[in-house]
Amino acid sequence: MGYDYNNPCLCSDLIPGGSSSPSCNGECIYAPQMLLIKDDETIAPCGETKTILWDKCMDTCSCEKNGDTVTYEVHSEHNLKINSIDENGMEVESDAANTDETFGKVEFIVRCGNLSTMGSLIVVFKKLCLNKNCDAGYECDKCTGDCVSQGADLDVT
Repeated sequence: MGYDYNNPCLCSDLIPGGSSSPSCNGECIYAPQMLLIKDDETIAPCGETKTILWDKCMDTCSCEKNGDTVTYEVHSEHNLKINSIDENGMEVESDAANTDETFGKVEFIVRCGNLSTMGSLIVVFKKLCLNKNCDAGYECDKCTGDCVSQGADLDVT
């Protein structure tokens, strides 16, 4: 099954022909593996924030069935940082200033009782300088998409 660009969660790949995570049987929890790639869904590489909701993909019904509290924790961050994370989703902030990185990735752990699973989010950053032509002596700032003086970031002592 192909990627559904209208829904960044990959839940549909779990069950052939299905559209949600595995049925709740009290024995597992599921955290989504998400990919944001379309320019209108993704973020710029330097300091932009976005809230990612997973109401259709996170499956913690086993926790609720067993009366366990669900906790969320950051496992790893690469060019993205998680500002907040809870049962509704997470707020991420891009953190790839002064690099040529094209994506960011965060991994998180969801736990309850004796169950745990790992989810992830990959964001392909907006290419703000793609097809941008700046005048002589200027270059495109990858964080803002603005043309700036090529020597603007030099420190003079």
